Amino acid sequence: MDTQTGRRIGEFLKALQQLVGVPVLCRGAELIRPTTDFAEALFLHCNPFCMAVKAKESRYAKCRPRESLELAVEAQKHGRPYLKDCHAGAVEWVVPLLRDQRYVGVLIFGPFRRADDGCPYSSLKREYARLPLYRDECVNRVQPILDVLGAYLVECRACATEDGTVRISDDRILRAVTYIEEHYSQSLRVEDVANHCGMSRSRLVHVFTRECGISLMQHLTETRVREAKRLLTYSDTSLSDIATAVGLADQSYFGAVFKRHTGLTPRRYRTEERRRAAP
Repeated sequence: MDTQTGRRIGEFLKALQQLVGVPVLCRGAELIRPTTDFAEALFLHCNPFCMAVKAKESRYAKCRPRESLELAVEAQKHGRPYLKDCHAGAVEWVVPLLRDQRYVGVLIFGPFRRADDGCPYSSLKREYARLPLYRDECVNRVQPILDVLGAYLVECRACATEDGTVRISDDRILRAVTYIEEHYSQSLRVEDVANHCGMSRSRLVHVFTRECGISLMQHLTETRVREAKRLLTYSDTSLSDIATAVGLADQSYFGAVFKRHTGLTPRRYRTEERRRAAP
């Protein structure tokens, strides 16, 4: 997908969200991370309720599998739009994007709350109550738009990709990406990922770089920095605890890695993000 096309899709998604008042996310199996074409809010669950859920690691651990390979398997199995429940009591309308019966990605419309107040976390009742109420008629009105957008996205994925959009055709590398997403908080080695994928270390390094356009270790570092940015922005977790949570237990090393990727120290990044979010 070229930059101009990606920007147009991003603008369309933002306009649709503003029109209906509900987030619409675009996620693809072949996109291993948000690109410059898509803001994180159009790719990740960044709404206030989901961010409140993810602010606690034990809850966020339940989100991660649902946001990776499990969602792809589930969407391909359904093959048509369906209502998905989340562990925090919200529901989302998921539109699978398939080409020749192969999973390309999903459009996610939501989250919504249920009429019976199904949130199991008492501390999140207020955020949950602010979610829009799920109604069939709301989904039915938006579904034709999602159908058109989905068909367009499938065609975009079928075209040659560039400008940072990554297509992964090797299932072993998809497993590697998912494994990293689920274990980046640990002291992860290339050998660990290779063993999980049934590949030699050297073969994994070569194929991962070929498929993803970046090295495995670079992707691991980017994943850790992305998670650190989320924790710095949406939680009061201490810097030392954030360093540990993203698999970089040495706080000095964590600070150096973070600054190399963002141009800011973790503390400065937190300050800048909160200043920007202030009313």
